[in-house]
Amino acid sequence: MEPRVKPANPVPGFTFDGTGHTPQEALEVWRAAVRLLFDVEPLGIRPFNATVNSYKIGPMLFGRARSTAQRFIRDEHVLARGGDHHVLIQLYVKGGYRGTAGSAPIEIRPGDICVLDLASTFRTEADAFDNLNMAVPRTLLGARLPNMEGLH
Repeated sequence: MEPRVKPANPVPGFTFDGTGHTPQEALEVWRAAVRLLFDVEPLGIRPFNATVNSYKIGPMLFGRARSTAQRFIRDEHVLARGGDHHVLIQLYVKGGYRGTAGSAPIEIRPGDICVLDLASTFRTEADAFDNLNMAVPRTLLGARLPNMEGLH
């Protein structure tokens, strides 16, 4: 019988668990982790906390995030940082958000799947949430979706 060797993790990833950090430390790490996608501001009176597990699968990013309530802002300042070459597809397991995507109102509830074009702006206020995220390069979707601009 051959000994079993535990293989190294072949999928590169990023993990953060705010438990064990002060709310301010957790917020600063969270802000740095999502900086290319959006600016965030905590909402409500609960101390901020977040956990994220994300993985790079080829040119895509896949992950799960859980957090206390917060505001997500993707404005012209965030767009200027880059990170606009992807489309963000999210499934909300718990929680949701409301706000605007471009100039259109948007509201997401548990069980909803949303698509956000990261070449566009949005501003949302999220309840405490648990969601699954997939960032897909626009180049992978562009040839398959004739109306890419209509996704947002």
